[in-house]
Amino acid sequence: MPIFRLVPLRLHALFDALFIVVALAAPWLLGYAGSGLAAYYTWGAGGAALVLNLTTDYPLGVIKLIPPRVHSLVEWVAPAPFIVGPLVLFPGTAAAWVVVSLGVFNFIYNALTDWPIRRR
Repeated sequence: MPIFRLVPLRLHALFDALFIVVALAAPWLLGYAGSGLAAYYTWGAGGAALVLNLTTDYPLGVIKLIPPRVHSLVEWVAPAPFIVGPLVLFPGTAAAWVVVSLGVFNFIYNALTDWPIRRR
């Protein structure tokens, strides 16, 4: 198995579910639910991930509209606002570290996922 295909798609789906739970719960668990932008940014990240994952044609998907290839492409681009946004909009806060950590985690497990994509 090539080094960049270490995460089976089922495990990727579980990581996505963990990502969603952490993003949606973090503002309450870390006490910044009433802090405005930071909380809404974190919830927005979780909400966007929830929609993407529920509509992807893979183990976590319910509606199965989005092909795995598109899901993978979104997850290559999505970490950028998760990593840069909080450092610019609310630096040095618990919210920033949560969202940045989620972005890094997402980037890593996406890079290591064995996507069911036809290779030419």
